[in-house]
Amino acid sequence: MFIELTPVLVVGIVFLAGFKIIELFVHRKERLNLIDKIENDIKLGSKGEFDLKIFSDNSGKRYSAIRYGCLLVGFSLGVIVAIIIHVNCIDLFEQLRNKPIPMLYLASSMLFGGIGLLISYALEKGQRKDIEDK
Repeated sequence: MFIELTPVLVVGIVFLAGFKIIELFVHRKERLNLIDKIENDIKLGSKGEFDLKIFSDNSGKRYSAIRYGCLLVGFSLGVIVAIIIHVNCIDLFEQLRNKPIPMLYLASSMLFGGIGLLISYALEKGQRKDIEDK
């Protein structure tokens, strides 16, 4: 069982490392932009008082329950769809010696998880729009 998972884990770790390196550079640019903004606020004669709202952005925490909920519902639906496909198409998969079965579960759970994140984004955007309108 572990022999079959080794290539998947290696590919996952490589992509995670690459993502973290790119994320490191992106966050560096964000920090530099934040420092420039603070310096500009101080230079514009704000008498040493600058807006602390830039440090207290809780929008990510506010919608985390919706985001995680939609993600988990999407993964669950993906696994259920994969089970339905597996059960209904068992003759086809037996001819292929059960090789695409793990990829079926992985692909469908990722697909529906992504759809769940898109739905959570739409919900968050709608709620933010309602808050801004008030």
